[in-house]
Amino acid sequence: MIIPFFYLTLFFWEYSIFDKKIDEDFKIRSHKKSFQYYDFIFAVCWTIFIFLGNSTIKYKALFFPILWAPLIVNLVISYLYKKRKPYTLFIKNFELIVINRWTHKRNISGLNKILFDRIYKQFELKFDKGHKIKIGLKEYKKEDINKLLEILIKTSNYSITIPNNYKELENNR
Repeated sequence: MIIPFFYLTLFFWEYSIFDKKIDEDFKIRSHKKSFQYYDFIFAVCWTIFIFLGNSTIKYKALFFPILWAPLIVNLVISYLYKKRKPYTLFIKNFELIVINRWTHKRNISGLNKILFDRIYKQFELKFDKGHKIKIGLKEYKKEDINKLLEILIKTSNYSITIPNNYKELENNR
């Protein structure tokens, strides 16, 4: 009985992204959800560990659906992202709002550094207050990302620029 509730909790936690409405000055639609590879690695490793252990089949059968739940829910949500294309990135006044499992809000005027990771194809935005925010390039259209960068650079109180490794990537396309 606990397994269906676990799946439903994970599903509706992710699905809540589709229901969020935010008044905004600028918004970007997400076209796909990045696959979480660590969910797959976690599930495989623990599945091997549990099945090699000397517990009964009854306990092993209970752990299998629980361990694989995040991966299965992520696959379903990825399909829904492709179909519904929710808005997940907003700018309202001077505030950047990124909606994932958690909603992250940061003041853009405190943006002090933009980094680009070419391996994972994501931007890392560092702020004066709060943790950094990562924005995946694969999830959004190229022109939307470029418009976002332009707004971020204009609004920030710091002298920041587009990272050189992103410019090189853009020139090679």
